[in-house]
Amino acid sequence: MARLSPQFLANLGRPQFAQGMFNIGQAIGGIPGQMEERKKREQFNQLMQQGQAAMASGDAAKLAQTAQDLAAAGYQKEAQQFSTASREAATKQRQMQALSGADLTSPAGLTSLSEFYKTEGDIGQAVQLATAARERQTEINEANRFTERKVKLANTAFN
Repeated sequence: MARLSPQFLANLGRPQFAQGMFNIGQAIGGIPGQMEERKKREQFNQLMQQGQAAMASGDAAKLAQTAQDLAAAGYQKEAQQFSTASREAATKQRQMQALSGADLTSPAGLTSLSEFYKTEGDIGQAVQLATAARERQTEINEANRFTERKVKLANTAFN
């Protein structure tokens, strides 16, 4: 059995010594909580770095994954922000894809772009593009009629 010195036993009766021992016990007992807090903070920082990289690249899928990871870790506010950024990036990607294949000088290209905006819910832009498509088709029809008249006139003059 361990022997305790008389001085140690005497010090136990002094409030300063007892408080010091309590503080040591509290500090030792708090280490697991501090380690858990540090681990959680590091996880948050890592997720935020991933999210910032995804934002910089405009990668909607990575933004959505980061939002899910943040929500699972309990960071709802940040998860919502990344979820919104993901939706915006996905819309931008669809717009870029629609624009890259559209011939904006032809009525068909303008009409397909109008349909795209209609499916996206941007009715104002869809109506504008549909109007531009009709106007362009009218211009083409008028140019074709003018060319036909010129050809008929030329044929009449040579006959």
